[in-house]
Amino acid sequence: EVWRAFESYGHAWTPANTTIATLGGMRNSVPGGLADRRRIFGIREATSWLNAAVHNYRVHTCGEGAKDGVIGTGQHVTHSNPATSAVHDQSMKKLAAKATKTSPPPSPPPSPPPLTPPTPPELQVKTSDKRKIRVAVMVTVADDGPQGDGAAVVYRSVRDIYDHHPKYEVDMLAVVSPAVTKMLPILQGIGFKVMVRKVPVKIEEVANPQYRQKASTSGCCGLTELLKLEALTLAEYAKVLLLDMDTLMLKEVDTLWEMDTPIIYTRSANAQEALQGGMMMVKPSRQHYDGILAVIRKGDFRYNIGGWEGSGIGYSFGGETIQGVVPFYFRKKAPPDSYTEVDMCIYNNMGDSPRCRTIEPSHVRIFHFTVCQKPWYCLPGQDTCKFGQEAWWAKRNQVEAGSGLPA
Repeated sequence: EVWRAFESYGHAWTPANTTIATLGGMRNSVPGGLADRRRIFGIREATSWLNAAVHNYRVHTCGEGAKDGVIGTGQHVTHSNPATSAVHDQSMKKLAAKATKTSPPPSPPPSPPPLTPPTPPELQVKTSDKRKIRVAVMVTVADDGPQGDGAAVVYRSVRDIYDHHPKYEVDMLAVVSPAVTKMLPILQGIGFKVMVRKVPVKIEEVANPQYRQKASTSGCCGLTELLKLEALTLAEYAKVLLLDMDTLMLKEVDTLWEMDTPIIYTRSANAQEALQGGMMMVKPSRQHYDGILAVIRKGDFRYNIGGWEGSGIGYSFGGETIQGVVPFYFRKKAPPDSYTEVDMCIYNNMGDSPRCRTIEPSHVRIFHFTVCQKPWYCLPGQDTCKFGQEAWWAKRNQVEAGSGLPA
């Protein structure tokens, strides 16, 4: 507005080098009589308002140290008459106070372009004035075993890290089989969103009779381990992180969320294990879900000559289900570059190798209690196990304190 007034009234009588800040000093030397003096008085008052706004902006963005800064010369225009000067000073204070109440905060600088493809709008969630990427952490429950403490601790460990994260909105999911009844209210009370799902493949659907006979006892949980595949159906999420109940998140895993790969996982120290099922991250995909189920229904697992379709993958603990069929599918059936292996000592530390046992504890992001055994067994162990167990018990004490129970 000041510049518009300047362009309308000022060109005929102001020198080319005149600045806004010096217009006030020209009030007694303006040619053209009273009308022009009134115009320049209006320009000067508008300039004072602009100076107040700039003063407020600089205090807001630069701190109190910048509170004396104004346009041009660094000083407000003044009146020669002491009485009008006092009135001017008072009006300036009112203008500054009004600017403080009404001026919006400055816009932040533009963000740099993302390193990964932008998240589709349907996978974003509106949170206050920002859009966060919607992701999930998922556990599976096949029966009513004593898993309440483990569920509460893994839930709390994730929430403590991601409840106020600036980029990701994390849902905590529990996918349970229809056989689970006693654990349902426990999981809901902890805070999980519970989904009841059937195991996606019935044993009678498998073509290979030898596989039908042996798969039901494979690994920790037989075919119920296939509940983990339900993560691939959750299209409302950009990514889903699967964790076992005996895990503990110690630090954020943003690096994994940001990887544009269909599946991310670790191996274990056992060279024959192509995938360790305690930690996986997937991009939901019905195509990959159906592709893995087709491999299972075919059941071409060769017990004497190399696992899934003779590939050499899956001939290990749990190889007939998640720890064999998933790496086989993504390595041999899916398009190239469909999987990423990450450091097991950082993202799925079980203390099962010399390197994982001696890594600096502050580098570990997810701890998995397998070789170190479950913390609730209270077994003695070497330093890595002790570190993980102490961290687990500290989180459990926090859960109890938050529930009003004695720690």
